[in-house]
Amino acid sequence: MRSGGSPTTLGVLLYAIGATAQQPTGLFSDASACGKLSKTCDGLASARAVYVHEDGRAHAMGVLPDGTVWTTHGSYDGTSELSLDWSQVDGTEMRTATWDGNILKWEGGGEWRRRDQGFAAVKVEGDQPFDGVYATEAWDGGLAGLRIVSRRSGRIKGVSVTVVGTDDGVKFFELVGAFRGWPNSSESFFMDFTPIGGVAGWDGIHTFDGSGSLIFPDGERWYKLRDRKEGEL
Repeated sequence: MRSGGSPTTLGVLLYAIGATAQQPTGLFSDASACGKLSKTCDGLASARAVYVHEDGRAHAMGVLPDGTVWTTHGSYDGTSELSLDWSQVDGTEMRTATWDGNILKWEGGGEWRRRDQGFAAVKVEGDQPFDGVYATEAWDGGLAGLRIVSRRSGRIKGVSVTVVGTDDGVKFFELVGAFRGWPNSSESFFMDFTPIGGVAGWDGIHTFDGSGSLIFPDGERWYKLRDRKEGEL
């Protein structure tokens, strides 16, 4: 008797193994944030980020229509279920999504679809709110160089800073930091860059020159993005 199962069975098994091995870390679009007639979901208000740590801890972020970015936390079971605490986001409690390697399907409805390209966005100048989607100076419109940045716990503005981003469009990272002197001063913060081989407590990152960018002590900038207007290049 030949062992190993049919080609169909093996194919399903290999697909399942692949989905299990690929954690739901990355940038997503929330289908519910897009118009019913939209075939693509390229607006920044659809942007969602998920980062899963090796121990299963999970963090998520999402952009609201007014540009603020909520944050939440939960866990990933290592196979196919991502559970997040929504109590400080929309007043509900834990909800679970099933991960198939490309889409997170939420209980009760809703889908987050993993992005393989950037958003329909352009760099913006001038004084800007802190929360939002940023890009590096070398950003070419794709995934590489994008960051989602927030200073909120749930929807509540505070001292902590959270970043989920990617330098190459493939590997993602999570960075955390905090503002100094808040609420009396909110112009400068520090951040731990060790997850990407950088400084443990890089201090003096600031936002106050009116350029619409986060400015680092070495002169590097992350530029704030806004939605591209129809017909705008």
